[in-house]
Amino acid sequence: MSVPRFWREIPERYTLQANRCGNCQSIHFPPREVCPKCRRMSLGRMTVVKLSGRGRILECTRVHKAAPGYEMQVPYHVALVQTAEGPVVTGQIVDSPTPSIQPGAEVHMAFRRLGTDGERGVIYYGTKWQVTQDHAKAAPAAPPEAPKRRGLLRRKETPAAGVKATPKAEDEAKPKRRGLLGRNPSKGKS
Repeated sequence: MSVPRFWREIPERYTLQANRCGNCQSIHFPPREVCPKCRRMSLGRMTVVKLSGRGRILECTRVHKAAPGYEMQVPYHVALVQTAEGPVVTGQIVDSPTPSIQPGAEVHMAFRRLGTDGERGVIYYGTKWQVTQDHAKAAPAAPPEAPKRRGLLRRKETPAAGVKATPKAEDEAKPKRRGLLGRNPSKGKS
């Protein structure tokens, strides 16, 4: 069997084939021999199901430093997509405007080139995801807001004009630090 024919015969890569457990009816992608929920009870009861190729973005990120072989695609988006049938699939988002790529956006499967095996090697194809046209048009074009700072980078509040801050008043305003056992770590053992 030739290498290209071998890659064409992988149904889960090209047609999003999954398995449905005949016992609990849960769908698993990639296909499995045994359901992780039912275990032994699912032996011989797994049936092939073709996923619809539609879903919704759960989480996404923009990649700026690519893995080897993907340097020409930077920046690109990778997302967790929950398919209409339930399984969550990781995939690259392609051919979509950046503002439309956000959690909750509806996507559909797109058959694209994944990579090559060297300069003269086999070309690999597979599933990527694309934001549906209706959702891409409805996406806001405004730039996202800057994230709010939390944690250690808080500003110190200054006293109002005309009010003199005393060291004792500043100490009372600070929250008391407590150790793991509820003791004040600055006073030593009690």
